[in-house]
Amino acid sequence: MMYRPPGVATHLTDEAWERESQKVATDQELNALLGDLVDMVQPTSSTASGPAYSAGPETFTMPKAARHTSLFATTPSAARSGYSFPTPAQVQVTTDHSKLARRLHELAARITSHSAYDSVRKEWCALHLHINTLGLWAPCFRPWPKLPQRPRGKCAEHEHAIQRDRLVIESHWLHAHKEFVNVDTTRDKWIPLFDHAKPFDFDLAEQFAQQVWGNNHRTEEVLGLTPYQQSQMFSLRTDSTKKHMESFLKPTREPDNRSIPSPQAVIRTALARWRERQLNLGNIDRLLARAQAKYYLGETASGAQVARLAGFISGTPPQDAKTVSQSLKRLDSWLPTGGIAALGGILSRC
Repeated sequence: MMYRPPGVATHLTDEAWERESQKVATDQELNALLGDLVDMVQPTSSTASGPAYSAGPETFTMPKAARHTSLFATTPSAARSGYSFPTPAQVQVTTDHSKLARRLHELAARITSHSAYDSVRKEWCALHLHINTLGLWAPCFRPWPKLPQRPRGKCAEHEHAIQRDRLVIESHWLHAHKEFVNVDTTRDKWIPLFDHAKPFDFDLAEQFAQQVWGNNHRTEEVLGLTPYQQSQMFSLRTDSTKKHMESFLKPTREPDNRSIPSPQAVIRTALARWRERQLNLGNIDRLLARAQAKYYLGETASGAQVARLAGFISGTPPQDAKTVSQSLKRLDSWLPTGGIAALGGILSRC
């Protein structure tokens, strides 16, 4: 018989008591881990729904029904619907991009199943939201584990969590960046989700994430996202945009079966040749990110869009658009005829 504190959980079997004890230990370990990363933030104001907390440039409002002493709060409407996003209540983590990126990659390596995702979900979502508020590293370019997905009718509720969480995170990114989202007026229910004058509405985001829509319908018909906006997203993009972006890393074959290297490989080789001639060329990874952004957006994208997207890829502030454009023109001279645009095969995406 396992020892239990007097008067506590006397109705549980030994096996159930052991499971509950392990769960408490896990929560304590999580709080201890976040304690190394976070600074508690005091309420900045009060609203009808509850106190508002500052987390970088973004403010989170914790609903009345969700207020408790945990580091994380769950919005009340989600409990009724079966899905809830683990909204941070009073957490502000480090602003060091390298530490945030390293921690996300560490967590991603541990997410090998839906149950494994459940075990790290609170910290995972909190880190993503904080990265959103910093505004440097777009969702598309963060690590996203790919988990096996069964047909919708055969999935347990928790198996939808990672996809739904990602939709909430990406909606929050658009809100935090004050992006104009041209929501279809016949679906005006979703317009407040991107109202920059108000705190992000996690309740509404949870409802949005549960809509049974295809990628193209959600992205184009409902939200009307531009190619520039889609290029920042992992889920909120059309199938054609996803295919084009994935092609950057994929080698192909000629009709006679000869191998054609991926656009990324061609550009990396060109950068290496350029650096052989110019030893002070600068940061190769940053130049590659600029070329990647240009490939995604195509010839009609503005220099400012390419510069911003290059920053989102590498998690760094965008450089001067004119400087970026000039460096890409010089890179084109080291590439096959047609430059980056010819590698993409799509000349107009914006």
